Parts: sequence; structure tokens; C-alpha cells
Amino acid sequence: IAKKYETLYTRTKNAVTCAITFQEMQAWIDAAEIDLQALEGVELTKSSSYGRGFARCGGLGDAVAEAIREMGNTEFELKAITCNGLAECNAALLRASKGVLKENFIEGMACDGGCIGGPACLSHSQKTKLQFAKYELGLNPGEGTTVNPTAGDWGITTAPANYISGGCWVMVSKYCDKKATAADIIRAVCLNEDNLKDMVNHGEFVNNIKLMTAAAADDKFALEWLGGQNPYPVLLDCALKADASLIVVDESKYDQALISVVGTYCEGAFETVKDAKDAMEEQFTEKVEQEEEEE
Repeated sequence: IAKKYETLYTRTKNAVTCAITFQEMQAWIDAAEIDLQALEGVELTKSSSYGRGFARCGGLGDAVAEAIREMGNTEFELKAITCNGLAECNAALLRASKGVLKENFIEGMACDGGCIGGPACLSHSQKTKLQFAKYELGLNPGEGTTVNPTAGDWGITTAPANYISGGCWVMVSKYCDKKATAADIIRAVCLNEDNLKDMVNHGEFVNNIKLMTAAAADDKFALEWLGGQNPYPVLLDCALKADASLIVVDESKYDQALISVVGTYCEGAFETVKDAKDAMEEQFTEKVEQEEEEE
């Protein structure tokens, strides 16, 4: 949506010919009666995973860090802050305007999760996110790049502790004049087993132990990009043991530190697992020290 504005903005409008959303592109394809499923597939190998990954929250910062590394610039130390959603963007910009922002690069994603969570995307399902991750993590290495040495070797495993990260509430305003209808919609989305089963079949993890237990035992949910692993047994086990008491203030900072190191490991940038663990410890230590300074 922001790209639409750039076609009108004085400083950039002459550099942009056209901006369309995926919804508009889909409308063109439908109008031309093109059956994408009937077309022969072509492997996309023209970009690196850093070029592909900018569409997720944190991807732009990772790409900038990689560009600095490839340029051999050892003088500039990138300290990026990833903002997921407008509230975090506004908070970071406010700190910067007051001169109290410790980071020197702001990655502001107005859409939760990044561009892939934007309002004009064709799908917001977990399956879409998994497809994007498969594309980004190097199962289709960029042209001229070294084949990812860890490609196909990763999988899902349990963490040292099970905890809840994120979550959402579905509520109806007390001022709603269609409370009964709203309640029916919420029940259909959150409780109806047929609808939940359809979500599972599209790659979602739902709050239904019976359905998730069945999915965990079904080989059809095995993912090729995870080496044939079905992720549901691990996810179900973690969900059953999740403990909300472990949530801490600013835990998103630690999430981003974890994601940045794991993503770099999946890119093959670390020679050994120990190197990745050392980098992780360094990231966590830095976050703790930042919190202590702020206190």
C-alpha cells in the first residue's frame, strides 16, 4: 500500500512507473482467463535469500547487515531495531527524535509481520508463511551464490522451555448492536471443528487437541523442506506445556535476536553450531546490558 503513495509522492513519483498489489495482479490474471495451475513451473533463482526475505519483519535489517559484510566495511557497526507494526514504529521514531534511541538503523514495518502480513496480500495463512520461509531460507539458492550448506538439514525441535509468545483476543464491543451474530461468527471461527479442520489442512495450528493430535499422527503433514518432518508433534507437545508465566517485558527483543542468529545459521554463515551458539549468547548478553542501562 505504501508503494501506491510513492507513485504520487513528489520526490519519487518520476522514478515509479506503476505500483500494483497482488490482489490487482490476481484480478488481471483472472480477467485474462489465465489458469496458473495449468502453466509450466519455472524455478526462480535470480535473487539471494536476503533479497527475498525483506518482505518479513526483520528481513530488511538482515539484508543491510549482509550488504555491509559483503562490502567489507568494518568501520560501521550496524545496530538495527526491528519495529513490528505502527505502534512499535512510532515508539522508535519518538525515541530517535528525543535522542535516546541506542540503535542507528530503524526497520519500520507498518504491517504486522512485515509485507507478507499486509492488507493486500492474497493469503495470510500459516501455510503462506511456511512457503515464504522455504523460499527465503535457500532451498532455491540465488544465481551465482554458494549453495546453502545447511539446506535441508534443519528441523523443528523443542526449546529449553515452553512458553507463550504473542497471541490474540477475539472480542465484541459492548456497543455492538449485533452481539448474537458476532457471537455466532466467533464460535464458527474458533470452535467449529469443520472450520478448524480446514485451517489445519491449510497449515494452521489450531486450539483443538483432538485435531492437532490427529494431524501429529498424519504423514501428509510432513514437509519436504524440513527433511520430511511433520512439525505438528513438536508443536503440540510445546503447546500442551506452554507456561504464560515465563513472558517477560520486551521479550520481542530476545525473539528478534534469536531469529537473526538462526536465520544467519540457516544461510550457512556460521562454520559450526558452536559459532552460532556463541553469537546467540553475545546477542542475549547485549540485550540484557541494554535493559540494565535503561533502568
